[in-house]
Amino acid sequence: MANAQYDEVGTTNHMFYYSGHLGITEKVEFNLQLNGPTVSGSYIIERTGVLFTFSGRMASDKSGIGLIIFDEENQFIATIEAKLISEDNNFAKEIKGRWKSSDGKRQVNLNLKKIAELASVEKNDAPSLYGFATQNDLDQLIAGFKPLGEYSDSFDDTEMPQTNLYASKKCFLKEIINTSEVKRLGRE
Repeated sequence: MANAQYDEVGTTNHMFYYSGHLGITEKVEFNLQLNGPTVSGSYIIERTGVLFTFSGRMASDKSGIGLIIFDEENQFIATIEAKLISEDNNFAKEIKGRWKSSDGKRQVNLNLKKIAELASVEKNDAPSLYGFATQNDLDQLIAGFKPLGEYSDSFDDTEMPQTNLYASKKCFLKEIINTSEVKRLGRE
């Protein structure tokens, strides 16, 4: 079953991290949260550091998503319709679809590959937060992460993709985990 990793709709929250392209050249990083059929999250354009948020729905057969995209001022700017490409035990390993501007004048392909599943929290049986016994344990782990800019310059282009100055000064994991939505996941 291609959806083996995705439990009954509504029983689990899943958060995924994707990297890929919007159009031919625009590199993007997506974080996508599934809460039953509801989809939410954000993406950042690597070149500019501009952040967009989205919300939408997943198809009942879990094969696709439809999203509404908002800019930093919460203005509707675009839609995305995409297929979720899954394999056994690898739900939504790729996302392929179309990004369409709100005025319909611009359309580009969206191609994403899953980099990681960041969290999976059972709503009905939430004994811990992402496998940690307490929020303090999770906070201690996060405190150990350093922004990319604090690592040595020993990385070469084959070890770490080139990032812009804006992105290199941030630790995206801290930002994602410290959002109010993520903090609430284990408490609902």
